[in-house]
Amino acid sequence: RDDERQRRSERERPANPSAVEFVMRGQAVANRPASRETMITARALFRQALEHDPASVDALAGVAMTYVFEVLNSYYADGRDERLGEAAVRQIAAASQLA
Repeated sequence: RDDERQRRSERERPANPSAVEFVMRGQAVANRPASRETMITARALFRQALEHDPASVDALAGVAMTYVFEVLNSYYADGRDERLGEAAVRQIAAASQLA
């Protein structure tokens, strides 16, 4: 599945390999054993991808995924609504890029 995602990203944005590379790194980190630190590190990589390509659907979805994962695993005592709100904003942005 990750190979398929990588190939799709390369086809969609071949002129910006830096964003693609950051997304792939973020996905690799997110696939490690779950922890708060893993999600923070993955999110930082997805955000670096967005610095290179603000329209990267994979990076937007990656950021959203890290917030949802943090909420589902109760890594924080408070801030749940803010994290879910941020996830929703990122998912909406990603969906609008596909439209």
